[in-house]
Amino acid sequence: VTLAVLDRAVSPPTHADEQPVQRLWMSSAYFNITKEYEMVILGEKARSSPCEVDIITAAPRANGFFNGKGISRYLPHCYSEIERRFFLRASRFTRPVVRLWEYQRARETSTPSGAPEYTFHAKGLWFPDSGLTLIGSPNFGVRSVDRDLESQVAIVTRSPRLRRAMIDEFNNMAAHAKRVTESTFTNAPERAMPLWVWIASYVLVPYL
Repeated sequence: VTLAVLDRAVSPPTHADEQPVQRLWMSSAYFNITKEYEMVILGEKARSSPCEVDIITAAPRANGFFNGKGISRYLPHCYSEIERRFFLRASRFTRPVVRLWEYQRARETSTPSGAPEYTFHAKGLWFPDSGLTLIGSPNFGVRSVDRDLESQVAIVTRSPRLRRAMIDEFNNMAAHAKRVTESTFTNAPERAMPLWVWIASYVLVPYL
């Protein structure tokens, strides 16, 4: 269902009175979208589409595994590297417009383990111009699609009040997010990783 909805979003209208999709919003706590989703978002149809895509994911410090125990402490590094590679691929094209954002909100004080008190675990797809929202448990990643049992509901509404609430939900997250640029991945201590973790970020893609 998600793949079909994404494909329809970047496809040209099929009827003369149908308006093209202008905006697509995605939220994924653990960013590792499948090749199928990426091919739709960055593919040939999308390059001729007016649709602009905004994706919010967790900054390393807002990742639930930040400063975790044992090997899990390196999972934010893996997700950051996967995000960086997607950012570079998306940056090759002027169309579609794809903007990546990282949720930053974390209190000054931390828990005894050193993890921030706020972590980011939101996931969903919003089509604000059409009143369609997909909500549920999927992160739209490889593990989520191929390995986990997930639950998702599509909500379509004409209610102005509910549409506004759905838009506000995404905007509230975006208010605490920072736009990803090339400099996001440079000179950031929380992104520095051993060589073996960088290699693992390639090997572990099917499991993240």
